[in-house]
Amino acid sequence: MDGQTIVDSLKIDALWTESRDEITRLSGEYWEARNKGKDAKARELFKRMGDLKPYRRTERRDGSTLYSWTMLVTNRYIFDEGLSNDWKTLNTQQDAPYYGVWINPVTMEIVSFCEGDITLIACHSREAYEEEVYKTVEFNRHG
Repeated sequence: MDGQTIVDSLKIDALWTESRDEITRLSGEYWEARNKGKDAKARELFKRMGDLKPYRRTERRDGSTLYSWTMLVTNRYIFDEGLSNDWKTLNTQQDAPYYGVWINPVTMEIVSFCEGDITLIACHSREAYEEEVYKTVEFNRHG
């Protein structure tokens, strides 16, 4: 699975920017629209924020790929709205409005969200995916 497929699966495909100023501007407009009850405008701005591509891509020794980026949205439930139905919540003892983990057994990916920091791990095999899910569960079990 290539990086573009992963990015598409999270609906993070349309807007490219290298400027944090753009993210800050979109985030400010989003919260302003949301606070004024302009839900349609807020949804569109959230989608545009979600369209930002990953800032960093790291090839790991085990063959999986790690992607990370930041959104200025700190609520996991808002982030959750942008995920496709293939994503399943991985319930942990750490779950909070600012933290969550989702798994996608179809694409063999794991994504975590913590206060707007997003990390996605794309596994190269079913065995690697199952091992990564196990490590994620163990990590979150002990806080």
